[in-house]
This record gives sequence, C-alpha cells and structure tokens, in this order.
Amino acid sequence: MRDRPPSCLQRIANILTSALLITIGVLVVVFVAFLAFPDLFPQVNGVSLTEPQAEVVQLPTVASVREVPTLTNTPIPPVQATNTPPPTETFAAPTASPTKQAANTATPTAVLEGSELIPPTLTPTPTRTPTPTPTPRGPTPTPTNTPSAFPFTKTADSPIYLRNYANSAGCNWSGIAGEVLDVAGNPVALGLYRVHIWDGGVDVRIDTSSKQEYGPSGWEQFIFNAPVERFYNIQLETVSGTAVSEVYRVQSQNDCNRNLLYFIFLQNR
Repeated sequence: MRDRPPSCLQRIANILTSALLITIGVLVVVFVAFLAFPDLFPQVNGVSLTEPQAEVVQLPTVASVREVPTLTNTPIPPVQATNTPPPTETFAAPTASPTKQAANTATPTAVLEGSELIPPTLTPTPTRTPTPTPTPRGPTPTPTNTPSAFPFTKTADSPIYLRNYANSAGCNWSGIAGEVLDVAGNPVALGLYRVHIWDGGVDVRIDTSSKQEYGPSGWEQFIFNAPVERFYNIQLETVSGTAVSEVYRVQSQNDCNRNLLYFIFLQNR
C-alpha cells in the first residue's frame, strides 16, 4: 500500500518546526560562546557585561524658591475722640395755675364783755319739712282691656295649629275647624250661630255643632287634600247673617304636623 503525500498544513508545520529548531541551536551556540569567551562581548546596549556598573541616582532638581514679598506695616493714624456736647433740652417755664382761694367762712368769735367771755350764738340751719304723700282712698283701680264692639272675640291663643286628628285622611288633608263658647266657657246652643270663611278659594258658612268631633259646638271646613299655605278670612255670624265678631285674617300651614287650623270664638259679655 502506497503512503499518501503530506498535506499543505503538514508541510507548513514541518517548516516552522525546522525553523524553531535552528533558532534554538543558534541561541545555544551563542550562549556557550558567551560563557567561554566573555571578552568577545564587552558591551551590550551600552552596558558593560564584564564589570558591574555603579548605579547612578539622579537627584531631583530643587525648584527655585519664590521670593515672598515683604509686608510693609502702614501706620494707622490714631483716632481722635471728638466730644460731642449732648443736646440741650429746653424746658418751658411752668405756667402758674391760678390758685383757688378758699371762700371766706365766717367763724364765730367769742365776744369779751366785761370780765366774762360770752360764747357766740349759733343760728340753726332750717331743715326741709317732708311733704306727706296723699294716700288714695279705696282700692287701686286695675286697667281693663277695651271691650270689643262685638259680643264674640277669638281666644288669646287662637289660631292653634294641630295635626289632623278628627278624620282618617292624615296628611292628605288641610282644613279649618273650631268651637264657639259662651261667656261662661260652655258650648253655645245648637242653631244660633254659624262661621263664615272666605278667600283662599272658598266662600262658605258652617253651622256650629255640625262637627262634634271637636266638641258640642264644633265645626269644620275642608280646604285641600294636602297641607297648603293660604290666607283666609273668618267671622262669626248669627244664622240670620248678622256679624257678631270682627273679621280675623288667618293663614294655613304647609306642614303635616300643622295641617289643622283650630279657631275658638269666645263670648265676652
């Protein structure tokens, strides 16, 4: 079997190996020659190989010292204190206030008569006699209210605002109701009086005792199916139409807790 010829890479490797071996051989020859004949190599790169050279240490150059300028002491002139006179305060001469002279009070002096000293006579100062206050006879009259021109007036607390309680409508209701009382505070008899209500969208006359849920002389007038705020006129009359009270101006309230306006007529004589 025939051997295959070496490849290109093998040839290059063989060449480099041969060159490396030759170089190593040359270095070995040179080294042996150097050891055997040192005089043949007196100086390599300026350095003697036979004699040791003393190491020269170059000291650094000292920089020149910069001359520092001399400070000159400049004399400071002494400060002369100046005496400044303090401001002179000018005081105004006090103005003499007029002195009140005490009034001459007459002092009683003793009178020497003969060999006896007679004391002065003092005049008594008259005193004011109090004037008696006249006592009124009989009881003190009590002021009374001016009587009304009509036999009936409203009570002091009328109108009274209440929650609707006389029917089952509750808050879905608004109305005016009340009573008519005689001079003793008792309900008036049936069929004698009626209440006239007008304005605010109504004009009606209601007989007393027609709604006895408010009392024997009670009366009632429905206004609206919800609390409403309106103004009305109200007056008490006889069944024949004669006014027996003045006209009162009242106002209903837009409030479920005050949807009943309660009004009481009271006979005053």
